[in-house]
Amino acid sequence: MNDLQSVSTIKNIPAKLFNPYRLLILIDLKLNGELRFHKIRDDIGVSDGNLWGHLKALEQEGYIKSKTFLERRKLKSLITITKEGIQVLEEFNGQLEILMEFLSKNKT
Repeated sequence: MNDLQSVSTIKNIPAKLFNPYRLLILIDLKLNGELRFHKIRDDIGVSDGNLWGHLKALEQEGYIKSKTFLERRKLKSLITITKEGIQVLEEFNGQLEILMEFLSKNKT
C-alpha cells in the first residue's frame, strides 16, 4: 500500500476549482488579462447561463472581479482575475504536480 500522506494536501484545494470550466476561466483570464463576457464564453464553449453561474461562484470566492457598463446601449461585462485567483490557480498547479509525481513513482 502506498503512503498517501505525501499527496494528502490535495484536499486543501478549494472544491469549486474541481470544475473544469472554472479552471478554464481562470486560465483564460491569467493568460489574456481582462476579457469580455462573450470572449470567455466563446473561448471555453459554454452557454451564457452556464458561464454566469461559474463567474458568480468564482467572484464569490474572490478569484475574479467583474465590472458592467453600457456601451452603445448594450450592457457589457469585463472580467479580470484577482491576485487571489492567480494564487489559487498556482497552488492548484503545484498540487497537481505533486500528485502526478506521486502517481508516476507508484505505478503498478
